[in-house]
Amino acid sequence: TISNKHIFYKMSNENSPTSAQPVDVSKLQDGGVTKIILKEGVGENQPTNGSKVTVHYTGKLLDGTVFDSSHNHGQKFTFNLGKGEVIKAWDCGVASMKRGEVCELTCKPEYAYGSSGSPPKIPPNSTLIFEVELFDWEGEDLTSDKGVIREVLKTGDEDYMTPNDGALVEVLILGKYNDTVFDNRTAKYNVGEGDDLTPPAVDIAVKKMKKNEHCRITVAPQYGFGAEGCSALSVPPYAHLVYELTLLSFEKSKEAWECTDERLEQSEIAKEKGTSFVKQQNYKRAITQYKKISTLLEHHDAKEDGSEEDKELIGRWKKMKLAGYLNIALCQNKEKLHLDAIHSCEEAIKLDVNNEKAYYRMGEAMYGQHDYNDAKAKFAKVLEINPNNKLAKQFIQRCDIEIKKIKQKEMKTFRGMFDKFAQEDEKEKARAKAAKKSA
Repeated sequence: TISNKHIFYKMSNENSPTSAQPVDVSKLQDGGVTKIILKEGVGENQPTNGSKVTVHYTGKLLDGTVFDSSHNHGQKFTFNLGKGEVIKAWDCGVASMKRGEVCELTCKPEYAYGSSGSPPKIPPNSTLIFEVELFDWEGEDLTSDKGVIREVLKTGDEDYMTPNDGALVEVLILGKYNDTVFDNRTAKYNVGEGDDLTPPAVDIAVKKMKKNEHCRITVAPQYGFGAEGCSALSVPPYAHLVYELTLLSFEKSKEAWECTDERLEQSEIAKEKGTSFVKQQNYKRAITQYKKISTLLEHHDAKEDGSEEDKELIGRWKKMKLAGYLNIALCQNKEKLHLDAIHSCEEAIKLDVNNEKAYYRMGEAMYGQHDYNDAKAKFAKVLEINPNNKLAKQFIQRCDIEIKKIKQKEMKTFRGMFDKFAQEDEKEKARAKAAKKSA
């Protein structure tokens, strides 16, 4: 059904792209979702999968009955495109729109609510009509804290393959700071093992890309070059960056290692790479390598009560996994990720309840969070395990100093409060005395 409004658009726009000619926008081109543009949008860009889009909509049955409208809710509707949060028709239709566009989507049941419908308002096997206005969208948030936002400028190949950790990738990199290009090169490297000129944000984005995809990412400092900046690229500290990336090719790293022995070999390689990054003080990349160990060694295939060979394998597995967590904690403390470091130490203690390094690094993390009493308790535990640990003794002394400072500060605060109350009492007594005399 086409309303009078649609006829008006058709009469006034017969020679324009906004004429009321339905276009099939379904992914399979099976006529399941057709679109009529009622008002042209602006620009050339369209939202892509993962974009957070903001729309107004009105939904009708074929007989014109309105079953839902965001206008009636008093606010615009927001959802993440291509993530299955809405009916299939919307994921297809809204992806075809531009900013400011108003369109009518006609959606067959298989792209809407199917044979079940959505009682009581939508009967089974209903074809639905939606009028949708697209206001704006944000790129896909790849880090959940808006630290890396991606906009796909050109979609990649039609498959589901993307690079994994360790994949050999070839990427065209264009980096900008304040609209000035500071990096323009083709880089070939293994994901997670790039050089100091390639910030973590690039790896985060590349692992989401398909071959031949071209995207733009906006990067917060913590995923760029952080507090240090990058003097080699003339990037200052705490810089917000923009990158355009094109994934030219990639070869996935093998993930399904056949047995525990193979996984231990790969863990040793990851450990060596992590240690190399630690020596370069590149702690973020070191963490990425060390985390591979816990992934590779999630489980083992040896029997706990098996042969001597099984017991030896379990011992190697436990030792390597423990080293991974301890090294992660060390790097997290260096990066001031103290809560994460505490969690890594807890995982290490599950493997070895009397591990000196685990308690020491947990104490360091708690000290870094100014939890001096808890930190002191952890360093005391270190001394239970090894009474000769001089660094733990020094940390206990430092904790005592900080605890004393806090107590002195609290006493000073309370003393000031008591003095203030005493002064108020004296003033009150003076006022009462004066009032008595005047009476």
